[in-house]
Amino acid sequence: MSGAPSLGTEAHERNFAKSLEAFIGDIAALGLERKPDSWGGTGVFATQALPNGIVLQIPLHFVLDVAAAARTVLGSQLVAAGFTFGETQLLVLAAARHDSASPFAPYAATLPTTSPDPLCWPAQARALLTGTDLGSSLIAAEEEMQTFSSKVTSCGLLPSAVTLDDLCWARGMILSRRFPAMSTNLGSSDIVPAPAKTEENIGGLATPGALLPLVDILNHSPAADVTWSRDQASDKNSENHFTISNPAPLAAGDEAFNYYGSRTKVNCN
Repeated sequence: MSGAPSLGTEAHERNFAKSLEAFIGDIAALGLERKPDSWGGTGVFATQALPNGIVLQIPLHFVLDVAAAARTVLGSQLVAAGFTFGETQLLVLAAARHDSASPFAPYAATLPTTSPDPLCWPAQARALLTGTDLGSSLIAAEEEMQTFSSKVTSCGLLPSAVTLDDLCWARGMILSRRFPAMSTNLGSSDIVPAPAKTEENIGGLATPGALLPLVDILNHSPAADVTWSRDQASDKNSENHFTISNPAPLAAGDEAFNYYGSRTKVNCN
């Protein structure tokens, strides 16, 4: 699309980050705000009466999928260094947590500081799993991530501030927030390209997934009547969007919800 923020050079990515930050900030113009919810997390709430519910349109160039990650300056270097597309997506997200120059830094700033990944659980909580199958799986996953972290450190491409904890955080963000069926549901082969061969990725990242700014900060409700769609641009000067709509009327102070499907908490994490 002509005029859309692009990736691949430092100048382009500075402009991309500014555009993404402005887009995320525009949630207020929709009559919405993000604030703490009653469950100890955060949610999206109406600041005014919204009799027609919500419609969020996410320009597809802001979607952080494996293809977008590989198009970044950092991502292209990581792919050239032998990292898989799934690993590159994780590393671009981990770097965005610390590098203000990252094109996806504004998105990373919207994400929780704690991760649902069991690798990020406190040591005392993990100790309770000693001797269980899950505990054994966590030990294996931790060893895998430590090996991966050593490989990342050796390549010298990420900011020095990125630690093993950041890699586990990014892994948890992707596994809990990605939309893995996006290409199937929306027919968008240009968003997540089919891999030419099976990649050896670190645990859980073999299935490509897309991270959608704003959409993934909506909490789940099984009662939400949500429609997802991919809007095709009518001409080269228009934008392609991922659109989510929930027509349920909202009064000021009501929370806006998404519906993530019939998945248990284990599945979602």
